Amino acid sequence: MAWRKAGGILVESFPPAFAVIGIGINVNISPEEIPPDLREILGSLSQTLGRPIPRLAVLKGLLRAFASLYLEWNAGARLVERWAAALIMLGHPVRVLTPEGACEGIAEGVDEGGGLRVRLPDGRERRFHAGEVSLRG
Repeated sequence: MAWRKAGGILVESFPPAFAVIGIGINVNISPEEIPPDLREILGSLSQTLGRPIPRLAVLKGLLRAFASLYLEWNAGARLVERWAAALIMLGHPVRVLTPEGACEGIAEGVDEGGGLRVRLPDGRERRFHAGEVSLRG
């Protein structure tokens, strides 16, 4: 199956206690609107479902889900396991871009702190707490 990125999350942290989170979702972008060099990796919800998607419905669903998860987290729930179970990249080759450079390996899981565990080609495991992750192949 060919995966295409239809959204992303950017977190900018300001230690010790603050973070700014940005969420972007490609809702109704047609393939023709995507630059030719990105058409193999970018997509949209409407492209996946084959029909236009009401943006307000997407926003309402996102806010409801976020509010529900926030209430669970605020009540003491641990959400790392649920987040890890939803990651499509686990078990697949990934490329992680960090300020120090690119690293490739197999995504194996998520650690207690939310870092991505990646098995490197030499067998070592490396954990990433920041960077851009993309599926390879």
